[in-house]
Amino acid sequence: MRAVLPGDLNAAARALMARPRQEWELLADRLIAEAHMAHRIVKRLGRMAPGLGDGSLMSRAMLCPARREAHPSDRAFLAAQEITIRRLLLWYCRMEG
Repeated sequence: MRAVLPGDLNAAARALMARPRQEWELLADRLIAEAHMAHRIVKRLGRMAPGLGDGSLMSRAMLCPARREAHPSDRAFLAAQEITIRRLLLWYCRMEG
């Protein structure tokens, strides 16, 4: 997966917020895994992966329905970002072996 930037976290949080809260962790895991897969495809083939984006978390998240831009202090937005960050940290730990 490409380097994660603040815009990636915002886009992922907005995608999570469009789903019921009990689905957030599963969706975050899927977005992360598919962004990583897309990055590998882009590196190998030199073009974007249809339905997966360009290898960034933002491009993958933007393919999902999303809630409108939330205020940075919105509690649901912060919770969605927190879950995204927590799932990213778990993913990075698994990738490091």
